[in-house]
Amino acid sequence: MDERPIEIAWTLGRYRGERRVLDVGYAFAEPIWLSALIVAHPRELTGVDLVERDVPGMQSMVADARKLPFANRSFDLVFCISTLEHVGSDNTRYGAGSEHDPRGPLDALRELRRVVT
Repeated sequence: MDERPIEIAWTLGRYRGERRVLDVGYAFAEPIWLSALIVAHPRELTGVDLVERDVPGMQSMVADARKLPFANRSFDLVFCISTLEHVGSDNTRYGAGSEHDPRGPLDALRELRRVVT
């Protein structure tokens, strides 16, 4: 059974109209997830990933979740679905590099905390 439909519905249920939203790991996200984010229409919707993907309605940029190019408290809400387990790992199948950084997920969590209000 694919847990993705439940995961997406549960996550979207947490959105309360926050204005500045960051989606980490958007480039290979399910199309229904990206569509739902666009329809939610936050004032600013930004996506970061190791590779770029053009998503209309989203400002996208290439960035490592461990070193986000944003000031402290730049976002009101951060989404990060099925991404942390890939941080610091072999991401060549996604068009990015390969590494082994066991601290990657923890470092990424610290960064996410830093950029959210």
